[in-house]
Amino acid sequence: MDRTTWLEARKKGIGGSDAAAIFGLSKYRSAIDVYEDKLGIAPERPQTKPMRWGLLLEDAVAGAFVEARGITLRRLGIRRAKHVPGFPMIGSLDRIAYGPNVPAGGLLYEGKTSRMGDGYAKEEDALDLPPEKRIPSDAYLQVQHYLEVVDVELAVVVVLVAGSDLRMLDIPRDRALGADLIDEEGRFWRENVLARVPPPPGAKDEPWLLRKYSVAADAEKVATAEIAEKLDELFDVEAELEALEERKGKIRVDLKSYLGEAKKLVAPSGTATWSRFEVTRTGWKEYATSLELLASSLATDVERALASGTFAGDEETKVELEVVAKRFEPIRSLYARTGPGEQFTTRKKEG
Repeated sequence: MDRTTWLEARKKGIGGSDAAAIFGLSKYRSAIDVYEDKLGIAPERPQTKPMRWGLLLEDAVAGAFVEARGITLRRLGIRRAKHVPGFPMIGSLDRIAYGPNVPAGGLLYEGKTSRMGDGYAKEEDALDLPPEKRIPSDAYLQVQHYLEVVDVELAVVVVLVAGSDLRMLDIPRDRALGADLIDEEGRFWRENVLARVPPPPGAKDEPWLLRKYSVAADAEKVATAEIAEKLDELFDVEAELEALEERKGKIRVDLKSYLGEAKKLVAPSGTATWSRFEVTRTGWKEYATSLELLASSLATDVERALASGTFAGDEETKVELEVVAKRFEPIRSLYARTGPGEQFTTRKKEG
């Protein structure tokens, strides 16, 4: 199945990657994004580099799992939960394991890639953690959704971290959560998708609101008591954020002062790195203004030469135009300034 056909097929039901968005737990999508996607009115989302590399590495991750566990995998594709009435609960499933080494009842395989491994437990720590803490919350909901679709009791999430660390994490089925998924996804399908009523906007939906209300009318609205309370809450949050930013800045200064000329700080909880380098910055506004003036000057010279009919043979005009054109080459350097730059990064230890 090509990507276009696959994307169209996903619109015909609620899939695993939709679950976290509907519950408000997705890092990347909101319930409104899912709603627009199902109706075919969502803005086109280009494939990101992590998405592309995840697809390219899919077979490699599966092959490494097969080699490690001695289990045979079979592709599944898009399936619908046969035991779920009322709405199309579907899953673009990765693979399922079968053969003599498969646990009783079957084993669902889900492959992932991750740059930093955030949220994915190390194998040696996983068994001491509850299943919902072994993988990120959005991935956990996705896997539980898939377990409902195929109606099996166990999944293994195989994640390749930083291109070299393969982690195999068992996730058992949570039937209570599965029932909640079925209820909420079914409600969403009936009350939003089929009824063509968008869900209430969430924290990620400011771009959607801008598309919906793209023009501001010169009018005022008097706040209701509820909205006035929301505004007061925003004032409080902004004040808290300002205080936190000030606190964060003071802590960074204390850490940098301790580091001095050193680059890396090592502590039991993690590390902090203070890199220093030269950086060149361009005054783009001034640069653009200069280009506009030069372009206008060049256009005027061309119009004058063409109007006089002397352009073809007027060597003086040719030389003048060449001089103006050459001025484009060094103009950016006039607005480029080199100075000290820095990058301060922290990394908390997993677990």
